[in-house]
Amino acid sequence: MSTTDRDTVDFTALIREVLSQALDVDQDAGALPLDVPLVGLPNMSSLAMLRGVVLLEGRLGLELDDDELVTASTIGELAAVVERQYLRR
Repeated sequence: MSTTDRDTVDFTALIREVLSQALDVDQDAGALPLDVPLVGLPNMSSLAMLRGVVLLEGRLGLELDDDELVTASTIGELAAVVERQYLRR
C-alpha cells in the first residue's frame, strides 16, 4: 500500500509494524512496548531509524519533518508525532 486512508490509520500499529520491519526483529509487531525508549529496542541504530522513516513516508504518502521526529523517544511518542504530521497535510 503506497498511501493510507486518513480515517482508518492506527498510527500505533503502523509504527510498530514499520519498526519491526526496519529493525528486522522476529517478535510480533504488537509486542513492541509503547513506553520503552526507541534507543533500547533490539537492533536500533541510526540506519534502522532512517529505514523506518522511509518506510513510514512511503506508507503514508508524505515527507515527515525530521525536526519533529527527533523529539520522540518512545514508540508512543513517535506515533503521536507522525499522527500530528499526517493530519496536518
